[in-house]
Amino acid sequence: STIDMEYLNIAVEGCCHGELDIIYDTIREAEKRGGPKVDLLLVCGDFECVRTNTDLQCVAVPQKYRKLNTFHQYVTGEKVAYVPTIFIGGNHEASNILHSLYYGGYVAPNIYFMGFAGVVWFGGVRIAGISGIFNQRHYRIGHFELPPYTPDTLRSIYHQRELEVFRMAQITGRVDIFLSHDWPTDIWEYGDKERLLQRKPYFRDEMDSGSMGSPPLMHLLRGLRPSLWFSAHLHVKFAAIYSHEQLLTEDSSGVSDVKGNVQGTDNISRPAEALKPTSTRFLALDKVLPGRDFLQIMKVVKTRTAPNDGNFIQHDPQWVAILRKTHSLLCTSNGPVQMPAVVEAVTQSEINEASDMIRRAYGSMRVPNINTCDLPYGRQLHSEGNPQTDKFLSALGLNHIWTRPCDQHIQNQSNTHGEYSAHPVARGYSNPPPPSAPPPSVPYHAGMNPPPPPMPPPSWTIRHQRQSPPPLNSSYPHDVIDFENDQQFSSNFPPVEGSNTSSFQQLRVVDDNAIDIDDV
Repeated sequence: STIDMEYLNIAVEGCCHGELDIIYDTIREAEKRGGPKVDLLLVCGDFECVRTNTDLQCVAVPQKYRKLNTFHQYVTGEKVAYVPTIFIGGNHEASNILHSLYYGGYVAPNIYFMGFAGVVWFGGVRIAGISGIFNQRHYRIGHFELPPYTPDTLRSIYHQRELEVFRMAQITGRVDIFLSHDWPTDIWEYGDKERLLQRKPYFRDEMDSGSMGSPPLMHLLRGLRPSLWFSAHLHVKFAAIYSHEQLLTEDSSGVSDVKGNVQGTDNISRPAEALKPTSTRFLALDKVLPGRDFLQIMKVVKTRTAPNDGNFIQHDPQWVAILRKTHSLLCTSNGPVQMPAVVEAVTQSEINEASDMIRRAYGSMRVPNINTCDLPYGRQLHSEGNPQTDKFLSALGLNHIWTRPCDQHIQNQSNTHGEYSAHPVARGYSNPPPPSAPPPSVPYHAGMNPPPPPMPPPSWTIRHQRQSPPPLNSSYPHDVIDFENDQQFSSNFPPVEGSNTSSFQQLRVVDDNAIDIDDV
């Protein structure tokens, strides 16, 4: 049965740019010609879930590149997602839709957005992700953008904020897959950098200047140590292996921040470190274009085999507790915002309490799918809301701060600093301080090689309390996939008049785990 399966067959795609039909057709054709049956599709941003021409005005692309594509047909039910699909946001998105689903939710039946940051389970695999790209100018300010967007806010809305990194750094236990649109800074130093520069020679100036990639994502890679990390954005396939062994000499008790630094204390430790892999396998993929490496299918082993772990999306109990505890830190100021200096990780009792609230509201930890619906023609952008967000916040006893309620009679009680006093859930936190200057820069861990470019490091330390990790399989092979093998999808799509369907040629099986479509 599905529950008894040891592996999931997961397809990973780079930049979607609204080309869902081609992506699903490629998966379908690969299966038809001998490939494994795909259980899940992961998309690394630039999804462009555009329903209407009004949504198109919320996508940060030049006017000549704006086109409706076919996503709206998945909303109305004219088309059905071929496999369950999970995606994160990039820098070309229908920002009004993703804004309304800040905490995550379905944009169409069987197509799930992870939110601006999120952690979920699917079929016994734990998946985390952060949307957007890094821009130092906006990293330490609040989420101030509201529709209707200006040309400036249409771009700043997809810039990563420290709050989402701050939340993600509190995750403990094993993370199987991490999704990001931007690349972690310096990840190119751990793969074939010269080959990358041969393909994209203009990357060299960005690497040398320190403007390429996201430094906060490298912090998370070092701190969370996920088994697999997938990205897109730069429109090129690139693989790397980042070893964490240099960071595994820390004492069993101590305070560890996301950079891997340790400060000795009593009775505090990072739990379940031995369960994490000693290396992270990174893979970036291209966008959907003729002859480009935009899709890869692989087997990913399950790390949890509970009877209720079917092939559907479930809330992660720890993440829900983190969202609940840090809700008051969400700020709508467009000035500098500073995170708390030190924060205790959520306790097991807080995790249990948040999980119980979700179960009471939804009946289980499963994220309920949505039905097909009519497109919101004529809807005013300034009142954009989503019933999934309303229900999620209500389940946890939280109010709207940056998001808007669907019911405009619901009063938003927060002020411009995102202060929250409606429910006593943010234990251990005070409301965020008034805008202040960012803290001074702090050097990276001295043992890191190569040294990263200057960046705004975390201004906080995460203290983890001992707690039981999720149940795991008895063994976890680290060599789930060999990224050095050329196991990817590339295809040539000759133009087909009046149709977006793709033409597949010279498809052949490379091995049991991958299909390769030759360039023609």
